[in-house]
This record gives sequence, structure tokens and C-alpha cells, in this order.
Amino acid sequence: MVRGRRSFVTGLAALAAAGPALSQTFTATSISQAAQDARRDVGVLSRRAADLLRATAADGYERGGNAVRRFRSDGASLARELAAVFNGRVSEDDWLLVVPTSELDLALAMRPLLIRLAPTKDQVEAALKQPLPQLEGQNVELGTAEDVLLAIVLACLDVPRGKELMARLRSDSALDAALQAATAAIKAHRYGLAALELE
Repeated sequence: MVRGRRSFVTGLAALAAAGPALSQTFTATSISQAAQDARRDVGVLSRRAADLLRATAADGYERGGNAVRRFRSDGASLARELAAVFNGRVSEDDWLLVVPTSELDLALAMRPLLIRLAPTKDQVEAALKQPLPQLEGQNVELGTAEDVLLAIVLACLDVPRGKELMARLRSDSALDAALQAATAAIKAHRYGLAALELE
């Protein structure tokens, strides 16, 4: 589930690189019709992704295997459809205009990093085939449940972890509070709440 969510969020995050200047003002007539149509369709796909996550990990006890299989299948379809919208229907100059409002802050924060927001078709397929992260055999002690959860998040984002990085991240009070809340939710089998904290 985290992998599918990561693919979706990573795809949205990378879009910021090609966006227009923040001071530029747009009107309904200054935005291309293709961008307007794409923004509508991306909004629909975003709502489908949110609904799929809620249906798979609702705020309660663990759902059955069918829910997990549905998430993997539908999540793959959503990732492919989002990539097709960005790569096939909209100019890169208009990409930032297509980002759903709920993801705009993330896209703008990623902008200075010059990361391509929309993954290519090949990148999407590679992400869907990527195995779940394995924590065994790595040289960092995981003393608490929060450490394990943070290690899983880093592995899903393909960020190598080390003692210094783990200590630095755990010293961030806002992040540590979210980790503790997510860990408590997981222990209580409230996976929807955990997903909210992780987001």
C-alpha cells in the first residue's frame, strides 16, 4: 500500500520543476484547454486514489486479502493513467497547472530540487514491479517501533539510512510526533489513522 501511495505522491511531487513563475497570474482563457481538461481528469484520478486508500485501510481493523489485491490492481491502473495524462496530454510548461490543489504545496516545495514531476511510462512500470523494502541486513540498529516505521518510510522512498540521518530525523519534533501517533495507530490496528499520520 505504501509503495502504491509512494508512486502516486512521487509522481505529483516531481512536477514542480517545469512550473511557471509564482508571480504569474492565470485566467480561464490564458490556460490552455488541454491543461484545463487535464486538471479536471487528474482531480478525478486523485479522488479515486483517496477513495481506494480509504477502502483498503479504513479507520478500523485490518481488511482482508481481497482489499489488498484490489488496492494493488487499482493502484497500478491509477499510476498508469496519471502518467499518461502528464506525459501525453499536457505540455511540460502547463504541468504545474494540472496539480490538484491538495498537492500544490508539495509540488512547490519540490520545485527547487529540479525533480521531474511526472514519471515516464517506463518509470511507472519499474516502480510497480519494485519489491517491498527489506530491512534485514542493514547496519542500523532499530531500537523502537518508531525507528522501524521510519526505516520503512526511508526504504520506500529509496533513501539510504544511517545512524546520523535517523538521529537527525528523530530529533525533528513534528516528524517524531507523527511517527509516534502512526505507531500507536498501527499497534491498535487503526490503519486508516496510521495512513493519515504518515501522509
